[in-house]
Amino acid sequence: MSSPSFTIERSGCAGIRIWAQSCAAILDMGAGLCQILGWASESPPLQSSTITKKELMDTRDWVVIAATILGPILAVQAQKALEAIRERKGRKTRLFTQLMATRAARLSPEHVQALNMIDVVFFGDTIFGLRHRSNAEQAVLDAWKEYHDNLGEGSDMPEMQQQAHYSKRTELFLNLVHAMSQDVGFKFDRVQLKRGAYSPMAHEELEDDQRAMRKALLGALSGSTPLQMNIVGMPVNEAQAASFRQNVERIATALEQAVAKKPEEPAILQSAA
Repeated sequence: MSSPSFTIERSGCAGIRIWAQSCAAILDMGAGLCQILGWASESPPLQSSTITKKELMDTRDWVVIAATILGPILAVQAQKALEAIRERKGRKTRLFTQLMATRAARLSPEHVQALNMIDVVFFGDTIFGLRHRSNAEQAVLDAWKEYHDNLGEGSDMPEMQQQAHYSKRTELFLNLVHAMSQDVGFKFDRVQLKRGAYSPMAHEELEDDQRAMRKALLGALSGSTPLQMNIVGMPVNEAQAASFRQNVERIATALEQAVAKKPEEPAILQSAA
């Protein structure tokens, strides 16, 4: 069983086609009437008729002119209406397809971009300055509002409350895509939408690693997390090391010689006295 909005759009297309066909039929009838009136005008009029030949010819001419002018205009307007309905349906289908393709990666830019386009794509239609929105489109917008409110909360909650909040977020997202599937005419149930997504474990691990690296880098740059260092070796230049050892040995030898000369100084001082 198709969704109500899809039925409305199909019935709208069929209605426009019927309307265009009816206009064409009316124009054909007018042309046929002109032929009949033209043929009747050539025959002798009835005694009881008060319509003159000139009036019949004027009526025929006006009908032909109206058919000639209005026929192409009505056909073009009908074609434009069909193209507008087809384009609106295509935008909804592309948006729903993008959300379905990224429902297992809700942090991806494509998924966020699709969410931000819901208000525009499912806004409805404007006919003669009046906004028209189907029940299915309104259901999509209501589900999006609830999901949007949930997305803006939960970061400052305790861990136990966050788990319940994230579980509710998943349910609200399922409500959103289910309402969109009903509007675009796809037959999906909630179980299929929830368990039909595929995401490799490698993708989840990569996202977790990127999230951990981002937090660690922000902590190190802000100074809230210290950097741990464990030195296991230092680069060594053999020539500089040998020169450094020679200099140390020379200094040690000079100090030893200086210490050895100090006891002789008092004797020299006594002899001078």
